[in-house]
Amino acid sequence: WKPILAKLTADSVLTHIGRIEAEQREDFKQVLTYVFVTRQSQILGFKRGTFNRVEDYLRGSYCIGFGGHVSELDRTLFNIGTDMGIADNAKRELFEELMLPAMDSNRIVRGEGLRIVGILNDDSSPTGRKHFAVVFHYRASDDSQWDFPERGEKSITQLRWLSLKSLGEQLRGFEYWSQLCLTDFFLSSLKAQPSYQIRRRSPLRPPHLLCVVGT
Repeated sequence: WKPILAKLTADSVLTHIGRIEAEQREDFKQVLTYVFVTRQSQILGFKRGTFNRVEDYLRGSYCIGFGGHVSELDRTLFNIGTDMGIADNAKRELFEELMLPAMDSNRIVRGEGLRIVGILNDDSSPTGRKHFAVVFHYRASDDSQWDFPERGEKSITQLRWLSLKSLGEQLRGFEYWSQLCLTDFFLSSLKAQPSYQIRRRSPLRPPHLLCVVGT
């Protein structure tokens, strides 16, 4: 990810355009931050609620990623020549989406415990073709306030710590980007078996055929 991010900023291919225009175009990709939060052997997860501007198919799915669109709000004199506000966006989104303990608020402002771990690019869906994400990992403090994490936005529901030792059976309930992060960064903690889930049976009834192609 480091050479990619360096090229993006060095070549000045990062620019700001209107949000409405960006949603109509696939020749531009909107830059997001996607931050997962861990504490010892746990990862913070939530369920996307109805107060959410994401695509309909993502509502109600489980997620480990906090974050959002990098906007002009995140661009300052201090980051315009480095990452165009990507890291500051990750910090801002954590402050907005979670009720952070005072200890963690101070750590995040200083950038402690927060680091970039990758870049996520997924062209398998219309949403993915219009976005890519810079993935961050935040290691939370041991503050006791984290025992009962609280949300900062209504779009986040069922916020709770999930054990990385027992996520295998639940993996298919997570949105695709969360599955990618879990299998890439925590593969040794997952014991998932290949599985499938039929969401709509009627299109598969005879004489209809299902063809699975590709790798």
